[in-house]
Amino acid sequence: MNTRTRILAMICAAAAAGGLLPMAIAAADDQDSSQGDERKRPDDGNDAKLAGTWTQRVTLRSCATGAALRTTYPAHYTYFNDRSAIESTSGIGAGLRTISHGRWQRTGQRSFVYRNEFFIFDSAGNYVSRQVTERAIEIASDGDHLAVTGKFFRYTPDGVLTSSNCLTEEGERFAEPARP
Repeated sequence: MNTRTRILAMICAAAAAGGLLPMAIAAADDQDSSQGDERKRPDDGNDAKLAGTWTQRVTLRSCATGAALRTTYPAHYTYFNDRSAIESTSGIGAGLRTISHGRWQRTGQRSFVYRNEFFIFDSAGNYVSRQVTERAIEIASDGDHLAVTGKFFRYTPDGVLTSSNCLTEEGERFAEPARP
């Protein structure tokens, strides 16, 4: 078993056991709030920056086995300096879900946690569920690539948990436009 597979297995096991991500978010929020605000952090050359737009490839996985549950699909994430974020994806058809909104927090030099949610509708336009996703993000040493592990939870409009699964993502910063 390679290192990435072992890490995925550990994170999925922790998520299945109740999740460590909420604790990591709470612990990070207890730190000096300026640590999460990229505008207030000095650029010492060692800390990766999450703020910006990223193109990511999402793979939904079984938390028990790590096996892919469906074909990998693309998504765009934009992380703002104020620790808010938005996401759009091709994972659910257009018109059947809202853009997601969320918050992120730095947990290390190249590590972050991110929690977001969006609403899902049926083909008649009726609100049928809310999805909450919690992710751990690690930016590569080049600062332009990242790897993500996480878990999503789907709830009825009344707040009853109906399903959950794990996920992995890989991505890169959105390309700068070419200059003429």
